[in-house]
Amino acid sequence: MSEKAAKGKAEEKMKMKNMECFIGCYKQIIAFIFQLQHGTVHNSVMNDVKRFRSEGYPRKKSIAMAVHNNKLLWADMFDNEDKDRDDEDNDDETNDEEE
Repeated sequence: MSEKAAKGKAEEKMKMKNMECFIGCYKQIIAFIFQLQHGTVHNSVMNDVKRFRSEGYPRKKSIAMAVHNNKLLWADMFDNEDKDRDDEDNDDETNDEEE
């Protein structure tokens, strides 16, 4: 195999690896967006942001304080994401066994 062909093959392999990595990250982003849209964390944070803004705090400070005040809810969200990922992994293994 020529050097040019080997280089092309290596670049194609890297492209596929990058695509797999991107798709995995994209799935995580979608899962987080779904949790934010349908979960209590975002509503709680936004209520705190509104409260801090009404108390006269600037926007960035209000956001930082609201996120900090809801740290435990964030931890729960990430714990749930890990659980969901484990469930998906188990589903994938089950599907692989069936095929």
